[in-house]
Amino acid sequence: MSIETETESQSRSVVVLAAVFVTALASRLPFLPRAGLGTDPDAWRLLLAGQMLVDTGEYRTSRPPGHPAIELLAALLVGSPWWVFTLLTAIMSAVAITAFADLLRTLAVAAWLPLTAGLALTPVVFRNGVTFMDYEWSFAFLMLSLAVFARGRLALAGGLFGIAVSFRPPAVAVLVVIMVLLAMQRCAWRQWAAFLVPAGCVAALFFAVPLLTFGPSVVTTTDDRQIPLLVAAGRFSTGVWGTFGAVAVAGAIMMIAFRVIRRGSTYRDVSSRSWALAAVAGVVVQTGLFLAYPVDPGFLEPLVPLVWLLIGLTLEAVAPLVVVLAVAVSSFVAPTASPGFGMTILEDAKQRRVGLDYAADVTRAVMQLPPGAVVVTGAMLPQLQASQPRSVLAAAELSGPNRSIEIPERVVLPGGQILTYRVTGIQRAPVVYRLPFVKANLPILPVECKYLGFPCRG
Repeated sequence: MSIETETESQSRSVVVLAAVFVTALASRLPFLPRAGLGTDPDAWRLLLAGQMLVDTGEYRTSRPPGHPAIELLAALLVGSPWWVFTLLTAIMSAVAITAFADLLRTLAVAAWLPLTAGLALTPVVFRNGVTFMDYEWSFAFLMLSLAVFARGRLALAGGLFGIAVSFRPPAVAVLVVIMVLLAMQRCAWRQWAAFLVPAGCVAALFFAVPLLTFGPSVVTTTDDRQIPLLVAAGRFSTGVWGTFGAVAVAGAIMMIAFRVIRRGSTYRDVSSRSWALAAVAGVVVQTGLFLAYPVDPGFLEPLVPLVWLLIGLTLEAVAPLVVVLAVAVSSFVAPTASPGFGMTILEDAKQRRVGLDYAADVTRAVMQLPPGAVVVTGAMLPQLQASQPRSVLAAAELSGPNRSIEIPERVVLPGGQILTYRVTGIQRAPVVYRLPFVKANLPILPVECKYLGFPCRG
């Protein structure tokens, strides 16, 4: 009788998790048509890296230090319609949400359903869930790793963690969560090895190509921007949770701190306490890393489920529901004055459609330019390269004002604006064109035809 009851329970759990998956995926589908790969230029850089691998057999990172798993995936998908890229990402987003629901159910968190909805509707998770980027793919494997770890399957959890790091290297910071859990559970060295060895082997397998191609120097970053404190704060708060959500989450964190300080331990058992401490450690590490490099709210996506888990383990009654409601509203409504990247999913979809139309207009204009022309495009370059037929023209991308170039040239554009540039692969001085929104007094990156994967004409 007990076996039959257990079987029925497992069947019911499968049905429930399947319903979570279908609902999460359905919430993303309306935002996929006519959306391209996303508003982030790095999404289009991934596609270009895949195109180069297919066309030349030569591996080039989409950006340091290399994201080999998703760059390989991009190569496999080259030639597919753009909606295929984003549909697969939406499926992985639904996988991540389903794995989080399974984790909450394994830990017997009473409010698992609203907390799962909260994760699905958190603005940064929602936006990333319809954008072809490494964020959501890595996030899905992180959630699967944690869910499997909670069930005691350490080797499988380690392998999934290694895949997550191969999609997005900074995901390795989530290792602190696993280490705290292993330490709190007083695990023997064999249990540590059961997780760490598969994780290291899988990651090493994927990163063998970047390391063998470029050496240890590939482990670097190309972004030297100085982010103002107010902008960083906006990205950390409204950029992740939305305006109303950021206020609600801040209130929930203060309630948690007050409850722990006043009552000491508020957790029903050792397991809950271990997971709560591990979540706190993960939040602290993720926050510290972001403050050191506050470029994009998407960097904080691994922090989001840890905050929801902490809320579910610590707060009771109606408090989690209020936070979930505030975060859900923030995905669709935001005051115009919200700082940082507090963009709703509706605004994101609109910008993506506008970007596609604009890229199409620019591509038609580019086709009429003389051979050897240089088009100063700013951050839109990767999308234009992916949108236009190959072998059309060399292109140049604006870099930050602090980046040095070896052999600068100066061109005075119509209206008296001065453009500093350096071009390789074109022997004669090019004709320079500039998109209307691009500031013309910044240096541009060198045009390396071999790197771009497009033969230069002229």
